[in-house]
Amino acid sequence: MQTDTREDPKSSPQQRTKHPFWTGRVLLGLILFMVSLMVIIHLPPIQQWGINKITKSIRENLDTRVSIGGFTLNPISDLTLRNIYIGSPGHPDDTLIYASKLSVDYKHIWDLFKQHFTINQIGIKDATLNIHKLAADTLTNLDIALSKMLPPRDTTKPGFSLNLHQINAVDLRVNVDDEATGALMRLYLNRADAELDTMDIPNSFLDISNLDLDAPRISIINRVVVVDSTRVVAKVSKSWSLDIDRWELSDGVISIENIAKPRVTYKDPIGIDYSHLLLDDLDLTLDSLRIRGWGFHAKNVDIHALHHNGFEIQTLSARQADISRNGVILDDLVIKTEKSHIENSISLLFTGFTDFKTFTSRPFTSSACFYLRFISPTALPASFSPSV
Repeated sequence: MQTDTREDPKSSPQQRTKHPFWTGRVLLGLILFMVSLMVIIHLPPIQQWGINKITKSIRENLDTRVSIGGFTLNPISDLTLRNIYIGSPGHPDDTLIYASKLSVDYKHIWDLFKQHFTINQIGIKDATLNIHKLAADTLTNLDIALSKMLPPRDTTKPGFSLNLHQINAVDLRVNVDDEATGALMRLYLNRADAELDTMDIPNSFLDISNLDLDAPRISIINRVVVVDSTRVVAKVSKSWSLDIDRWELSDGVISIENIAKPRVTYKDPIGIDYSHLLLDDLDLTLDSLRIRGWGFHAKNVDIHALHHNGFEIQTLSARQADISRNGVILDDLVIKTEKSHIENSISLLFTGFTDFKTFTSRPFTSSACFYLRFISPTALPASFSPSV
């Protein structure tokens, strides 16, 4: 009987090394492709071509001047733009946005072909945002830019989904000039960090899980309103709805100047002129903030404030706060200063925010516009004026 001595093909050394050989070749080819792609992207002609493509698209949509100093692209993970300038729609010499550096850390760039895109983080450094609304208009230049870049979705076609998880800003300046109300606000943020749950720009809704503002400088100037009666309001803007689960603000400075009103000098050194207010230090924490138009709701509010004249509110806290055009309700209110301690729940009802024109010059009890009810019996002054 003859024995079969043929070798099992599965045990052949040549067969065993065949698959690892081709796997190594494929991996090496992918690595060489990615390295070549990175080198090509950094070539000046290729960068200029990419910049021209980006700026042309924005320029044609907004009818304004757009420029980008340069960019760095890692196809797998991130994009960095440098020296970005975007003018206001229809006004190329008026700056809408400028940033020395804008970085985008994304998840999978190939998701663009699936009509959705996930951005892990946007980083902004040394940037300025100018928001301007003319006296007879209801849309700001930012509203116009967003409506042109993100037009209403065609419901008959699959929509594009954009998910943004986090925004980090360093040295950010925001200027808001509203000629309709005469308000001019200048905001400087040393650092801002926001973690987002939902960003729905077409429907003007933003849900932030955590917002942290470090050393903000806020200046609000109220000017005399000048309305151009020859202009006709053609568009109506939609107010944003905002939810913030947790908000922390530390080491803030706030300045309020009402040019239309003269300064008031009090005999009491701690008297406060609310039309010309300067807070040297402001710290704030709150939970569950909901903003709908002129309606504000928040829980676990805790505020510390130091006025320029030395008057300090060590604690101003409330378990729950509701503010609307018709009143202010503060549950479990606590106010602590160096020489006073007030604990109560109050309901301050009024007919509109214009009633505060008398609030800054009279005690509550002498103003017919206000109704003040202390919900729980606690030792409080019979009446008090903001100057106390």
